[in-house]
Amino acid sequence: MVSLVETEVALLLRRERLACLALQETRAYAGSWPLNFHEYFVFERPARKGDTGERGVALAIHKSLAAFPVGVEHPNWILVQVSGARLESRSWILGGVYVPQKQLGPARRSMLCQLSKSLKAAANGDHPIAIMGDWNMSLKAINLWVKKFNGHLSIFQVAGSPSSLHTKTGKGRTAIDLFVVNSSARDLLSRPKVDRNCDLSDHWPVLSRVRSSKSFPNPTPLQPSPPNFNHSRLKLVRREMLLHPGWGELDRVISDPISELHLETLCGMFQETSLRVAKESGILTPPLPKKTVGLASNAIRHALKRRSQAWTQLRLHGSTESWNKWQEEAARVKL
Repeated sequence: MVSLVETEVALLLRRERLACLALQETRAYAGSWPLNFHEYFVFERPARKGDTGERGVALAIHKSLAAFPVGVEHPNWILVQVSGARLESRSWILGGVYVPQKQLGPARRSMLCQLSKSLKAAANGDHPIAIMGDWNMSLKAINLWVKKFNGHLSIFQVAGSPSSLHTKTGKGRTAIDLFVVNSSARDLLSRPKVDRNCDLSDHWPVLSRVRSSKSFPNPTPLQPSPPNFNHSRLKLVRREMLLHPGWGELDRVISDPISELHLETLCGMFQETSLRVAKESGILTPPLPKKTVGLASNAIRHALKRRSQAWTQLRLHGSTESWNKWQEEAARVKL
């Protein structure tokens, strides 16, 4: 059995080409169908019914990586040691965490205490550590908790707004989905960013990339634009071009038979001679400056924002009124 959300998660994995995805509140109970994503290992901790704060967590790791679980088993978190070329051939400790809500005080305190013990042993090593999850805590509370690690772990600040929990009306956004990392992981990861284009649940996913020479290659320097070829002038000077003395210089170096090595040299000389003859005959003009691409107008940006709102209304409530209005607006601003 495959749910709609599971299908959308699979599309997210494929679209973003993720090495790892941490899932919380899977609500996959013991004995139910396990999560299954093509080309990914899935490590799960099943949910338990009742007000226990155990709603299921999972880590999906791409099969190009070597992965095995580490540490003690707990229904609210899972730790996996991962290594491979996509992670700069380093051995990482990746984790997925779900912290019970504040109302479940004893379960919450017990879970955080046990997680601290499991992470302290790992934090003293040289592995990059990245713990991803739904912390159900304010930034102040999480900062107080990570102080127990004496600076070995800290919150990885999100680029832009950190708000990831949202409601259908767009109100009440809070920042509870965060990365907790050590200094080694911080040096190798890009700053996380909330992807608000992905509405899989009432939590937007938070994404980060491994920074490496492969992931972030040096940009290829821009090549100069080729010169323009003046076809009108060619009709006027084609006789002069054929009688140009440059061709005679090329004739003098041609031998018979032509070896393969000599042929490559002649091809280069022919290209140089052709360009020189064309330039001296006046049929090559300087390249035109490249056109710059300006930013989208305010009208377009506002229309795209309303498109997202209209699509949400259509998907969640089946309302076509906003969607029809947006289509009329899109025609006016020529999207």
